[in-house]
Amino acid sequence: MAKGALSEDKDDFVEIPVAKFQLDMSDILTIQSIGVAIPVLLILVDTNTEKAFFICLNDYIDKVLIPEYPSYASKGSKIIYIPTANEIADEEDALVPLRAYGKRSKMYGAFALFGYQMKEIWRIQGRAAAPHRVSLDQAVSMIKTFYLLGCSHALLNLKRRPDIHFWQNRGENFLSNTMRHAKHHEQTK
Repeated sequence: MAKGALSEDKDDFVEIPVAKFQLDMSDILTIQSIGVAIPVLLILVDTNTEKAFFICLNDYIDKVLIPEYPSYASKGSKIIYIPTANEIADEEDALVPLRAYGKRSKMYGAFALFGYQMKEIWRIQGRAAAPHRVSLDQAVSMIKTFYLLGCSHALLNLKRRPDIHFWQNRGENFLSNTMRHAKHHEQTK
């Protein structure tokens, strides 16, 4: 996501080889409306060399078009610059970015769930902006549910891909500390 106007040092630059592709503005606006959770990849194939190059259009819009050309939507089309370093090759290392894009929506969903769970735990600890009183039994039940969901996700991922560790168990200390806060909250009612 763009954080503001693009700030660049014209004296410090690196030229990189790129492939150009013209994209209609209606396509760009459609992709922008999808959001970033579902990546839309543009794959350009050079029929002469039989090489394929990719770029994530969602990221390109947010990180290049919007900061560099704030009024880009007023144009009929826009040339997209695809770094030739983004080549799709028949090598494991070259496929890593594509696999990451494939997991993006799942990760967004996971982080949204983690954020929700954290806010709910803060709420029962009285640390939220608008804390609500809950019984100790409700607090314990909610925390155990969150903990068990986290453990089941971790086990599923370890069984599928033991070489990739997306989930880390926070351990019993996290659970016991949160339970202690919930008990204290219950006693101070």
